[in-house]
Amino acid sequence: MDNSKIDTLLLEVSNEKNYQMKMEDEFDNYKDYIDYKNNLILMLDDIKVLKKPHSNSLEIVLTSFGLEVIEKGGWLKYQEDRKEKEKLNAEKENYDFLSKRWIYKNRLLPYFLSVAALTVSILTLYFNAQKQEKIETLKKEIEKIKTEIHTKKTKPNG
Repeated sequence: MDNSKIDTLLLEVSNEKNYQMKMEDEFDNYKDYIDYKNNLILMLDDIKVLKKPHSNSLEIVLTSFGLEVIEKGGWLKYQEDRKEKEKLNAEKENYDFLSKRWIYKNRLLPYFLSVAALTVSILTLYFNAQKQEKIETLKKEIEKIKTEIHTKKTKPNG
């Protein structure tokens, strides 16, 4: 498959309103005619950028896919874009694979993090409760000292 010949033939068909298949006597040699016929068969049957509106006529027209290829800049540009998309898809699949492999290898990590967070929360709650008890004890001692000082002040020296 010669992409440049396909591109040229596709442009010829798109530029002419009623493109007619060329006959053997329009070519300089038989090999060129065979190449032309093979490219036409490829474009009609495999690639499906061309179609024959009437089965027994020599007229050839573009299919909707053929029009799309022409609008994108021709067969060569379409092939470049397709290769670029395939390359991007391959990269995306590779990153998806690496991501899934990392997730698989580290599948227990969320559980360990949850246990660690729960442990930190419980320890924080425990230490806060102990601090609260200590604060209450200190408040009681302060009140006790205040009352002792107050009783000493109110008690006559004797």
